[in-house]
This record gives sequence, structure tokens and C-alpha cells, in this order.
Amino acid sequence: RTSTGKVDRMRLLREAAAVGCPPVLVEGSNAAESVREGDNGFLCQDDPRSIADAMARAFADDERRLQVGRRAQATLARPWEEIVGGIYDKYCEIIEEFAGKKEARR
Repeated sequence: RTSTGKVDRMRLLREAAAVGCPPVLVEGSNAAESVREGDNGFLCQDDPRSIADAMARAFADDERRLQVGRRAQATLARPWEEIVGGIYDKYCEIIEEFAGKKEARR
């Protein structure tokens, strides 16, 4: 959960992918941006029947589910070093922007 108590869906997706769990996501949602049906996850519409159908596709074939899980692991999971590096870069960008604004006021 985030500091506001909301579930961080992207982190949840990446953590599941890191252990080879193929996601079942609503097509068109932010979390589904990088998911390709049957390749690194399973997509559905935002209704109970479609979600159930996607879950049934995910569990219908053990080998396929494992293969899709491996693809999710390779394409959706992000190593901690990459995450920290991205955060560091963003902080540097903010500091440089702030320093430039402060300099412009002088």
C-alpha cells in the first residue's frame, strides 16, 4: 500500500512477475500497458464474465501458464537497482530544476 493506503498496482504487478506469476489484467488499464495477451499475461474486459474467462485461459494449460509467467518475469519485472537508479535520476533532475529557478531569481 502507498502512504495514502491505496494499493500500488504497478508494484504488485512487477512483484508477481518477478516470481513468474502471469498477470490477469483489464485491457486498457494503466497496469496492462506492457502486457500482450498470451505472451506475458492475460487480458480481459472490466466485467466479471470476462475476468473469469481470462482466469480460465490462464489455468487451462499448465505449460502455457508457466511460459507466460516466464515471459512476464523477463518483460515486466524490474530489478531493484534499476528502480533506485530511476529514483536517483529523478531527484537529480528536480534538484537541477530547483537550482536553476533559484539562480534565475538572483
